[in-house]
Amino acid sequence: MNSQSFIDKLLPSLLSSKTVRDVDREFEGGFVKIINRMLVIGDSMYQISNISSMEIIDLSTEEDPPFPWALCLVVILSLVITIVGLYTIALQGDLGTGIVLFSLGSILLVISLAACRHRFNKVIKPLFALSFVMNSGTRASIHSKDETFLKQMMLVLFKVIDQGSSSANQSISFNLDQRKIHFDQRHYEMTGAILASGNVSGHIVNIVTHVTQPV
Repeated sequence: MNSQSFIDKLLPSLLSSKTVRDVDREFEGGFVKIINRMLVIGDSMYQISNISSMEIIDLSTEEDPPFPWALCLVVILSLVITIVGLYTIALQGDLGTGIVLFSLGSILLVISLAACRHRFNKVIKPLFALSFVMNSGTRASIHSKDETFLKQMMLVLFKVIDQGSSSANQSISFNLDQRKIHFDQRHYEMTGAILASGNVSGHIVNIVTHVTQPV
């Protein structure tokens, strides 16, 4: 009886754990690390040798902006000023005042209509994901607004995978918030392609803007 009760209590937790493992993991912000051919993302660890595919996914969305009530009031006001200017010229014969009012109203009308047209355009919120698929089918993705930095991460990971066991002692840290990379105890602020290390020959296309040796 007691053993049956224990199994009944344990079964829901086992099912819950299985469900958690099957859910795709999404990460945004913080650090991503490569330590001894292990990819550490948040509180999860993945063997780099088990990564079967990587891709950059565009998750950008379009949103309708709020209705520009203030701009509409400016449009109405500019129309009123323009009409008053025409009325002053045509009916009252005050050419100077009429031209000033008409010019002011016309300028406000053009500016406000252009602003309304701009505000009615859809707002695009950029968001990209570096998605990993493991041999087991497990998925994980790293989200960022900076597509270029995610591509740099993917290139670094590709090089680590390509190096195989020779990269076992490498330690690389990706700062997602500051979009910087710490590589082999040296700090690199990256703009460009994958960082090169070791003996390098030929043309180098990487751009390293800052290097700080450890004290």
